[in-house]
Amino acid sequence: MSKEKKLSNLLYRFYEKKENKFSVLLEIAKTYFDICDYENSLKFYLLAADHKENNNKEFIFLEIGKIYRLIEKNDKALEYLFIVKNSNINNEIKVAVNLEIANAYINKNNFKEALKYLEYVVKNSVGEQLIICSIILAKVYRSNHQYEKALDILDTIYDKDSKYKEETNKIRNIIENEMYDRFPGNYNFNGNYQDLIANYKKILKDDPSNGQVLCFLSQAYNYMGLYDCTIELYEKNREKITKNKFFKNKFLNEYEIASKKTILSSKPRNLMVVLSNKCNIRCIMCMTSRSKWELPKDRLNEIIELFPYLERVMWQGGEILLLPYFKDMLKQTTKYKNLRQSMISNFQLANEEIINLIVTNNVELTISIDGVCKETYESIRVGGSFEKLTNNLQMLLDKRNKIENKMILNMNVVVMRENYYKLSDFVDFAYKYKFDFICFMQLDFVPKDNVISDVVIKKQQDFFNDKDEIEMKILSYQMMLVEQKAKKYGIRVESRLKTKRLSEIEIKEYEDKGSFYKQYIKNKKIYIEKEINEQYNINDTKRNLNYNIQNGITIDSKESIDYNSKIICNNENKNMLCHLPWYSLTLDFDGSVRPDCQCSILKNVGHLKDCSINEIWNNTQMQYYRKKIINNDYKDLCSDNCIKKRIVNFHLKLL
Repeated sequence: MSKEKKLSNLLYRFYEKKENKFSVLLEIAKTYFDICDYENSLKFYLLAADHKENNNKEFIFLEIGKIYRLIEKNDKALEYLFIVKNSNINNEIKVAVNLEIANAYINKNNFKEALKYLEYVVKNSVGEQLIICSIILAKVYRSNHQYEKALDILDTIYDKDSKYKEETNKIRNIIENEMYDRFPGNYNFNGNYQDLIANYKKILKDDPSNGQVLCFLSQAYNYMGLYDCTIELYEKNREKITKNKFFKNKFLNEYEIASKKTILSSKPRNLMVVLSNKCNIRCIMCMTSRSKWELPKDRLNEIIELFPYLERVMWQGGEILLLPYFKDMLKQTTKYKNLRQSMISNFQLANEEIINLIVTNNVELTISIDGVCKETYESIRVGGSFEKLTNNLQMLLDKRNKIENKMILNMNVVVMRENYYKLSDFVDFAYKYKFDFICFMQLDFVPKDNVISDVVIKKQQDFFNDKDEIEMKILSYQMMLVEQKAKKYGIRVESRLKTKRLSEIEIKEYEDKGSFYKQYIKNKKIYIEKEINEQYNINDTKRNLNYNIQNGITIDSKESIDYNSKIICNNENKNMLCHLPWYSLTLDFDGSVRPDCQCSILKNVGHLKDCSINEIWNNTQMQYYRKKIINNDYKDLCSDNCIKKRIVNFHLKLL
């Protein structure tokens, strides 16, 4: 008999036959519940509760409480459920009522209260109920930011029933992604660091051994320059992170930043790794291809050994997609949930498999694009195809639109004479292909000793070196348009360019004389070509750019630094310019090592052919960097971009 037919018969007996028996009321209530008609089910359970034959008050109240919860009248549900809980009930009813109380608190988003009752349920359950309740408990731990406890509870049920493995793995993946989220994490950050700190403290009050929050709080303190607070936090809580290698190292590292240590016990948390300088195209401004470089296998093995401690690794070339082993390396690295991967590519060699790997694993992708039309792109990135680029970008966009993902897509633009007058077009291009961020970088090209082709490139493209006021005005106007469009499209922009803010009068004058500026751009290029031809007797400069022609020109030799000079550290509680030498290393295209790619290529801290990464990490040169920053004596060491705040603080102090 169908439930509907059964219900019809029961209602006939109740209304027509006047069978007001307790058993009839109970059957009607149960049948309405089975067909999800909770309002009518509640009506008959309430009648049954008041019936003189009711000898099972706890069961009836439990069902009433359950229905009130299902119709989201949670306070009313709790009223009935606590009556049951405080009665003399058997273990089976105890487990059931604690589960319902927990679910009511979950509905109210009161996860702290829900945990008390769920933990009891799991402790006293067996079989399939244990598995189901453990999954609910893991979800509540997650909502309460207690990620390690959530993973522990999932571990206890993993092999108990194969039909729940898929769900368990799905929840585990979500929890691990959130647990190893980048700062500030999933904590409703509104830009106010004091509010964020207060939120972290509140969570630690209930869960003092929360490794993620201890690390985030120390990062927030250090970012704000509250180094004493980090020291106090670490000294009180250092023993609370025991199992997790990643959080243990990160917490120690933030403590060593705050303590202004120059010799570190913690391991690096951020690596930028040039795997090879092999490339499929020949960019006119590229210095990477000047020497042959392959990351030695033993250094690669060292990097792999650091995976459990690393927060971020950025893979770079040359062109990394040209390397036959890179795809497998990418797959191997995705097993480490603590490790966010980034990669820089020209994206010419991308295919469906690589794109799927990038999107499904939320790999942060930076694409180097110096022209958003065929002519400009292919004149700078010689050997590259603009059609290939746009086809691959469309394939990437289609994939991102098709599946849920959190991947970040960035664009790097090297600004030079070839493209500076059309920078605003890059923002339109970024919007079309769903880029999240654009970084505009000044051409920083150092001609190789005695190589005319390098000197020619410098003269042709480095308009920053000329300090031409009209070109600077064109650049500044373009960057004004970039800011306006980026704001409209919701794209983040970082400018490392030396520009000026134009007045309204200057803007109007520029717009009124648009044709003059267009002609000036053409004339300037012609003038430079003529000057190059006369100076170096080159009739076709572009033809000669791929040759190393010796003519006796020399460039200043590498700056000498006395790394062994004694520096006494000033440990006053001053806000340091930068924290990068404490947690980051850049393994560059010629095997040289620096704390960050912004650090001068002339001021390296070691070479990978001579030393291991571990040896470099605390060598004399790295200590020198740390001491200089501690003493605020970095002007002869650090990049102008960092000193003059063109590089955002987030990059200098947070991962």
